[in-house]
Amino acid sequence: MATLTQSKQNTLVQRMLQFDGLVEIALGALLLVGAETVADWFGISRTVVIGAGIFALAYAAFLFYIARGEVSRRTAWVVALLNFDSALVIAIGLALAWGDLATDARWALAVVGDAVLLLSLAQMYVLRRTR
Repeated sequence: MATLTQSKQNTLVQRMLQFDGLVEIALGALLLVGAETVADWFGISRTVVIGAGIFALAYAAFLFYIARGEVSRRTAWVVALLNFDSALVIAIGLALAWGDLATDARWALAVVGDAVLLLSLAQMYVLRRTR
C-alpha cells in the first residue's frame, strides 16, 4: 500500500513539473513571437529577447525530461525555489526600473511575476502535502 501511495504522490509532483514546463513553453513562445515588441517595451536588443525565449524552451524541455521518471523531492524543491527566486527577482527588477519601463512592460512583468509566484507556492504546497 505504501508503494501505491508513493506512486500517486510522485505522479502529482510529476504533473506539477509538467505544468511548469507548459508555462515555460508558453513564455518562450510569447518571447519568440513577440520579440520585437518586448524588446521595444524594455529597451533591449531583440536578440536578448530571442535568447530568453530559447532559454525558456530549453528549461521546459529539461522539466519534461526530469518529470519522465521518479522525481526526487530535492529536485522538485529546487524547481519550486527557482520559481520563487524568479518571482522575487522580477519584483525587485520591477521596483528598481519602474520609471524606466513602458506601462506595457510593467504590466507584463507584474503578470509574469504573479504567475511564477503562484506556481511556486502551488509546487511548495504539493511538496509539503506529499511527504
